[in-house]
Amino acid sequence: RVEARGADGEFIQHFDADAFPKDAVARTRRQGDRIHPLGAPGRMSLKKAMNMRRLPAIARDGWPILASGSRVLWVPGANLMDDAIACRPDTRRWLKVEYQGEEHSYGTYPR
Repeated sequence: RVEARGADGEFIQHFDADAFPKDAVARTRRQGDRIHPLGAPGRMSLKKAMNMRRLPAIARDGWPILASGSRVLWVPGANLMDDAIACRPDTRRWLKVEYQGEEHSYGTYPR
């Protein structure tokens, strides 16, 4: 059944299914993780991207991410996703990913 793609949000993201890596996993950050943020001119370290998004330092090591190897695909709750797997006007198939979160003293933290 084909449905409208719907809206993205802090914890819901749609990706181009044909460009999405088959080996993607949910995990926490690791040394060497890099991301090419949507609309950015190139790749940067995940540490720098998290700092730019002002994610609380106390939460960064436990913050969940979606990754393929050291390539970060999405950081739920941080408005960070990989440019190469973003839906475009010509995207024919999409993959919807939803992440559940919980409230903490420093804001909404995905679990």
